[in-house]
Amino acid sequence: MRAVYARYGVEYVGDETILKSVGEPYGWLLRWMVSNGFPQNAATLEQEITRREYDSIAREGRLYPDVEATLRSLKRAGHALAICTNGDAEYANRILGKFGLTAQFDAIKTHADSKQTKTEMVAELIARFRPSRTYMIGDRYHDFEAGRADGCTVVAATYGFADDWKTADIDLRLDRFSDLVKLLASDAL
Repeated sequence: MRAVYARYGVEYVGDETILKSVGEPYGWLLRWMVSNGFPQNAATLEQEITRREYDSIAREGRLYPDVEATLRSLKRAGHALAICTNGDAEYANRILGKFGLTAQFDAIKTHADSKQTKTEMVAELIARFRPSRTYMIGDRYHDFEAGRADGCTVVAATYGFADDWKTADIDLRLDRFSDLVKLLASDAL
């Protein structure tokens, strides 16, 4: 994002401010950037950000520790896994493809592609899979609100940079992704 700010001659707002916008729908981010001095042409701005982000994923993208092994373990244990994101399918697929994780997921729902709220996307996934127990694991208030509204056990991922969980109505904390297998096993008892 620093490069995008520099390219448009807009004073950089700082990493902390940018990281707080992660997880917001893309339209929200673009409107916010335009309100902070970027050109009105949101489509051009979107193309610039997307190109740089995809390049960054390809060059520098990495997962949190033990994500691959944990996802494979959950899948082997028979859990249905889905992604529900405010991003778009191409973004999700670029990350999953880079790490060979696409096959670990049974579904991907995206706000950018469906224009549904996160609550609507989660409800659709629950209706599709009809699980006996559902968990909404996330790090942003959208995740927690959707999980609560859809009757999920709400699990806050506390290991990233978002701190929405500190003031949210959550059921469980996930301090390391690798703890997910144990957390699901112990909560199911």
